Amino acid sequence: MKFGFTYPIWATENQWKKLGYALKAGESPKTEVVYPYHAQIPIIPQKKTAVEGGEDEQGETEIEYKSCLVHRVYPVLNISQVKIPDCEYEMFVKKTVQNAPESVSEFVKSIKHKMEEIGNDRAAYVVQSDTIWMPKKEYFISEANYWAVYLHELGHWTGAFHRLNRDFSDGIRNYAFEELVAELCSAIFAGEFGFSGELQHKEYIGSWLVILENNPRAIVKAGYLAMEAVEYLKKEAKRG
Repeated sequence: MKFGFTYPIWATENQWKKLGYALKAGESPKTEVVYPYHAQIPIIPQKKTAVEGGEDEQGETEIEYKSCLVHRVYPVLNISQVKIPDCEYEMFVKKTVQNAPESVSEFVKSIKHKMEEIGNDRAAYVVQSDTIWMPKKEYFISEANYWAVYLHELGHWTGAFHRLNRDFSDGIRNYAFEELVAELCSAIFAGEFGFSGELQHKEYIGSWLVILENNPRAIVKAGYLAMEAVEYLKKEAKRG
């Protein structure tokens, strides 16, 4: 949006070239992505020294490795900065679904889960009964907001111990992080179905900021878990 691009499709210069596309004249990377990956870090063993017969003898144990999550930063270019024929855009750009409310409704119904309609405006996922509580549609400003909240609660639903097994233990920090994951899950689906809903609980933002101030990488982890939740729900929808 900042640079006036239409589609959120990004790749490094090398990736575009490997696909057979050249950059437009004068174009350069406009932003960067942080990509997490696991690196094998060697654990250097300490040398063992023993005195025998007045001479030092040294022996070494085998080097061991541990896996650490690290991040690299890659400069990327938008699809609009690359010479791609219009007829080939469909390979990269996913069109949003038409008639979004009807499409979301069909998607949600295809996922086997328990939902109870309640008589107040507080939606929730109840861990103990593995049930989603949803207010009636008339409690929402728009139907898009209703589905945004429903998808948020389905995001929580994926985190049950017998599904993706996220941390639902007590604690403000765990609660706030799980809310961030669920909200990102809802936002991803909103983008795919072509509608926008409003954040229902503004107080979440303050708790998210605390998490991000203490651990800036938390957003990367939350994004990964949200994508995991999205893929899980898509698989469940296909099963239904």
